Amino acid sequence: MPTLELTRQSLIQLANRICNLFDANSVFTESVATDGKIKVLRVRNPLGNATPYFSMRFPDDLLDQYEALDDGGRLNFENRLLALVATEVKNLKIAIRNGLQAQDAFPVEFDDRLLG
Repeated sequence: MPTLELTRQSLIQLANRICNLFDANSVFTESVATDGKIKVLRVRNPLGNATPYFSMRFPDDLLDQYEALDDGGRLNFENRLLALVATEVKNLKIAIRNGLQAQDAFPVEFDDRLLG
């Protein structure tokens, strides 16, 4: 099971939803954006040791909007996120085969399409 080093409740919920897409030894951390809000979910060692970190960015107030959804809305958001992250994990594998190094980031930025 991946390690979750998170404080923002919405990121904890999202990480629990997608953690099975990553290596069992991966570590989920969060990062503060320039506006002071925690908006970035990072996964270190996403595909095993010494693999580039996977950086999921939730711009503007996307996480605030997620937090305001009812249970059904949150489930839809999470399902969309799960599908997008699964696709991006495949893209990460391709990027590694094409030379992306362990010290590099693999950034993914989400938008309001997660809201429906």
